[in-house]
Amino acid sequence: MFMPPPEEELNNVFAGGDVGEKHPPVSDIATCTHQFFQQSTINLILTGHKPQGDMPNPIRINNNHWIISADTSYSGNTKWFHDDRNATTPIRMEQLRELQGRKRSTLGRGNSVSFRGEAAVSEVLVELGKGGESLESVRYHGVLSDGTEYETVNLLGGGDDDDVDGGVSSIGSIGQVAPTSMVPDPSDSPHGGRWWTKGICRDGSRLYYAGEGYNVWNYIVSPDLSKDCDSTTTGIDSTTQ
Repeated sequence: MFMPPPEEELNNVFAGGDVGEKHPPVSDIATCTHQFFQQSTINLILTGHKPQGDMPNPIRINNNHWIISADTSYSGNTKWFHDDRNATTPIRMEQLRELQGRKRSTLGRGNSVSFRGEAAVSEVLVELGKGGESLESVRYHGVLSDGTEYETVNLLGGGDDDDVDGGVSSIGSIGQVAPTSMVPDPSDSPHGGRWWTKGICRDGSRLYYAGEGYNVWNYIVSPDLSKDCDSTTTGIDSTTQ
């Protein structure tokens, strides 16, 4: 049985978001999960049986330990959220006007018995080091509920992914609460809450996710808008790297 660590150690548990942003108290489940990975030789847990939308959902324990919920059944229920209320500069307004003509939307369930729809599919790709004792790469690819093909960067960073738009510091936000500078304010969001960073794709676009009950929302930020947002934020808390 794993007991929660002492109170003074809770400050080492990072919940994502922007630097200096306040977070709710860390739950016993979260702290016990950290302790489990610290005391085991496991680096990655792949799980399912809880639908997570149309893309596998990563949870970053730290830079070396991950949980990925890869159940994408009911992908056909995914809702795509579009927010143009943050168009505060001429460049941003022009970019968003361009995006208006290609808003994304789910293709629905179709005749799929898994309710994924007839387009959505995903696969988690895990590469192990020599002897199978270390993780070299973890990424996922497939087709989203709107029919768009995607491939994510390596969750572990390094290699060619250092050259992806957004860089390694951006990769550090995957599997955590999304920085508020990158997503709609909770008061403007359909679920009235925060967003989770699901993945950064090879083209630099980022997919953010929110769930409430049986509802799942996607919010995607294009590479150009990602760069614009990055220029206004202080980045990821260096204490978590």
